[in-house]
Amino acid sequence: MPLLKQRNSNYYKNIRDALGKQTSPLTQIEALSDPSDPLSPHITLSVKHEIEESILHRNRKHSLQALATPFLAKSQLNQAIDPESNENSFEHILSGQFNENIKDSTLLTNTERVWIKNLRTVIDQEISLSLSIDDFVQFFKHKRERTASSLSGRHMGHYKVALECIHFESFIIPDLIINIAQTALLTANPLD
Repeated sequence: MPLLKQRNSNYYKNIRDALGKQTSPLTQIEALSDPSDPLSPHITLSVKHEIEESILHRNRKHSLQALATPFLAKSQLNQAIDPESNENSFEHILSGQFNENIKDSTLLTNTERVWIKNLRTVIDQEISLSLSIDDFVQFFKHKRERTASSLSGRHMGHYKVALECIHFESFIIPDLIINIAQTALLTANPLD
C-alpha cells in the first residue's frame, strides 16, 4: 500500500473512531441566517446544496483569517518574516529585540508590540537528549497495541514485544531502538 494511501486511511479511521458508528449521513446543520453578520439569528438548513454552500462559506471565511494577522496585514511586519528578504528580522524576533530594530516601529500598535515581544525564544531549562531503558518502558507500557507509531505504519505492538524482551533480560532490541531515536534527536533529523 502506498504511504500516502495508508496515511489517508489512518486519518479516516481516526475520524470514524472519534465519531463512532454513524447510522445516517449529515441531514441538517445550524447556521447564521446572514453569514456576513455574526449577530444574525441561527437557522436550520436541511437542503443538501444549502448545507454545502454554508459549509463552503464558513471554510472560506475561516481560511482567510490568517490574512488579518499583524504579520500579513502590516507591510513592515510582512517584510520582517519574508524568507527571501535579506533584511528579514527572524533573529531580532527570537531575541526579543525586534521593536528596537524595526523601521517605522511607530506604525505598530502597543498590542502588536507586546504580541511580537512575546514571540521571543525563552529557554529556562535544557532538555536532556539521553534516553534510557526506563524511559522506553515508561513510554510504551501503556500504549494501545494497534496504535500506529509513525508514517512507517509500524504499530505499538512491535514495541510491546520489545518490552517483553526486557522481562527476559535481553536488551538488544530495546537498546537498538533507543540508539536510533537518540541519534535522530542528536542530529535533529526526524525518523521517517
